[in-house]
Amino acid sequence: MDLNKIIPEQLYLINFILNKKQYFTFWYTDDIDGFLLNENKKIRTFSNKEEAETFAQTYCFKIVDEVVTFSSDSIRTLDIETLDCNIVLTYWNILSDVAMSVHCPFLGDYKTKEIQKIYDKLFYGCNLPAIKKNKKDFVPVWSEGEIEKIVEVIENGLKILSDSLS
Repeated sequence: MDLNKIIPEQLYLINFILNKKQYFTFWYTDDIDGFLLNENKKIRTFSNKEEAETFAQTYCFKIVDEVVTFSSDSIRTLDIETLDCNIVLTYWNILSDVAMSVHCPFLGDYKTKEIQKIYDKLFYGCNLPAIKKNKKDFVPVWSEGEIEKIVEVIENGLKILSDSLS
């Protein structure tokens, strides 16, 4: 979101750790979710939490809750035996918001049957109380090809993120 446009009242402070470097930025949720952009249409970043908070105070932004951290190291170590649907889906969605903010196509947003099937398995694998059937947990069984596609989606999103940080 450009600073010269209307900015939502509430912003979330996000800490991206990408290749051992920290980038603080602001994510918003409204009719459309996204990130604040700078004048170069890149994600507006800050070198530390204090700098980000000062920026927020200057523009009278309300920061919601604590800092949320996303580390490229933690998502790059996917293992079929320990795949956590909540973590993968959270990264998938946040990377989708990054791509949408900077108007870049993201593999995870493609509407193919393969991508939709994987996304649905991740979603149901989160076992949210509102969607659980018969109170039993859904435990997805992943094929090697699906794991490879999840890795491809995440790597694509991390590349977009890396290219989009100011």
